Amino acid sequence: MNTKQTAARHLNQLVFYILLICVIGLTAWLSTRYSQTIDVSFGQRNTLTEPTQQLLKSLDEPVNFIAYLSDDKTELQAGMRKLVAKYQQFKPDTTLEIIDPNLNPVRAKADNVLSEGRVLIQLGDRSEKLSSVDESTVANTLQRLLRNAVPRIIVLEGHQERSPFDNTSSGLSKLRERLADRGFRLQPHAILKTQSIPDDSSFVLIASPRTPYLPTEAEVIKQYLKDGGNLLWLTEPDTIAGLEPVLEQLGLRTLKGTLLDGNQALQDMLGIKHPAVIPVIQYEHPLLKDMQSPTLFPFAGVIEVNPETITNWQYSPMLITGESSWLESGELTGEVTPDYAAGDKPGPLSIGMSLSREANDKQQRVIVLGDSDFMLNQFIGAGNGGNLELSNKLFDWLSQSDDLLKIKTARAPDTELKMLGNSLNVLAIVFLFGLPLLLVIIGTVRWWIRRRR
Repeated sequence: MNTKQTAARHLNQLVFYILLICVIGLTAWLSTRYSQTIDVSFGQRNTLTEPTQQLLKSLDEPVNFIAYLSDDKTELQAGMRKLVAKYQQFKPDTTLEIIDPNLNPVRAKADNVLSEGRVLIQLGDRSEKLSSVDESTVANTLQRLLRNAVPRIIVLEGHQERSPFDNTSSGLSKLRERLADRGFRLQPHAILKTQSIPDDSSFVLIASPRTPYLPTEAEVIKQYLKDGGNLLWLTEPDTIAGLEPVLEQLGLRTLKGTLLDGNQALQDMLGIKHPAVIPVIQYEHPLLKDMQSPTLFPFAGVIEVNPETITNWQYSPMLITGESSWLESGELTGEVTPDYAAGDKPGPLSIGMSLSREANDKQQRVIVLGDSDFMLNQFIGAGNGGNLELSNKLFDWLSQSDDLLKIKTARAPDTELKMLGNSLNVLAIVFLFGLPLLLVIIGTVRWWIRRRR
């Protein structure tokens, strides 16, 4: 090979290596600008569901997650980054902001964050605190923010009703705080001051008044219902408080007496100390069909359809007591047992009724419950959170927010080993006893052979 051929060969090699380095560098540069993620997990559980993807693509404003986590919570911060990355895959302008509330108390106070671990989600200039950061909660929160309307609940007052601003055990302040985190606004209202009910509210809440309404006030409520307003009415046994005309307009009636439950085994499991605390563990109403936690109702009353009244309402019992319950017509003294010959009424009985009808080109909705105690501060967390879950569903349905996305939490079925029959027992015997015994035998045989040598 002459000198020219050698130089040409070296030049070709040099050009090749230069081009190879350029290709590698260009590939590395492109990888920092563009990325492609493929979810190969079972059921694509690490990818957002199709409804959430479509929701994100429909948003014109950026989404910002604000997580209040201290700097030492590295694992939680990593989890938030992994979560937000799922949303950035379909909406690139999604951002995550991690704030240490100890180092930035002014920002935490401005966002009304009182404790570490809270997460806020912002859509444009609107924001809402998240009760959890699962996909369903985030999607529903985005839909509420997208509506750009805060559900306003009119809470009637002036007759010793339960107050959402009462911090004592008999108040509703804890429920109000949780509803505020979900975007609801509760506004006190006295009919006597305005002689009317605002018609631009989501619904009206009557929380167990203890002094009677005036007949003229009852007429205002009747007119509100006639005009198509939604209503949540919490009553107590034998306490209608002058609203009998409203009850008649709704075609309902209450029964006198005290609801009791005789399922002692269930009471022991739930920690119930009094038979007048009624547990509900089965739900057949469409609004509550996905509920799993029990709900507890202290000293509840019976609400049922009045067969003597004809209306255009559609009725659906919401909460049904168990087979072992009954309505006690006598006094609660000593050991109480049902006496149906004396007027007691056997269960199951309804302690809640939902009503609906078409009015003014929309569906009008009303819920009447025979108990208000389940929403109180001392009971809202009862039933492993069942009372709070029920309250949330009631407020969602009455504010027409029950049509939010129903997204099931992604599960990981491929991480569970399911074996039929005694297969698992056989494997346990083989690996826990058979395999170690085999190794001992092999070792013993090897030792015996070597000893004979």
